[in-house]
Parts: sequence; C-alpha cells; structure tokens
Amino acid sequence: MDRFVIDEMNTWAGDVIHSGEWHQLLGIEEIHARAVTVVDTRLDNYRDDPEASITACPRCTHEAMLRPHPSTGALCLVCGHVPIVKD
Repeated sequence: MDRFVIDEMNTWAGDVIHSGEWHQLLGIEEIHARAVTVVDTRLDNYRDDPEASITACPRCTHEAMLRPHPSTGALCLVCGHVPIVKD
C-alpha cells in the first residue's frame, strides 16, 4: 500500500491517513522505515532555520516534532501527533 501510493499516486500515505490510523500502520516495519526516510528529508529544510525547533515526539519518540516558528504549533512528522497544552 505504502509503495503503491508513492509510485502510482505521487504522494506519501503519511500525508493523507488520519494520525490515529497512521500510528497503527507505523507498526509495519516497511511503512515505518519509509516514514523515517521521508521525514528526515523533509526536516532537512528546517534544520538550519533558527526559528524552527525539532524535538522528540512524546508519542513515537522520534526526533520529528517540528515547530516551524515559535508562534506556531508543533506536529510530529512521523506519527502525526499534535501536542495539546492543558491549562
């Protein structure tokens, strides 16, 4: 499925599958490996940006929690987790 979506539809499954289901699919080794590869490539665009921060995701533990600017929210590019701040 993951390979088909990339090869035939020119998109990555992680971009279109709801984060809850995507987190479950990451349990499949091939999908997980491709996700890490795709995310590492995408994070390269932010690594030298002084306004962006990349931290460990509390849900999947990958260094993929991206906050592109201090005034924006964060999102894990691997598992899709969006942290919620409780009052």
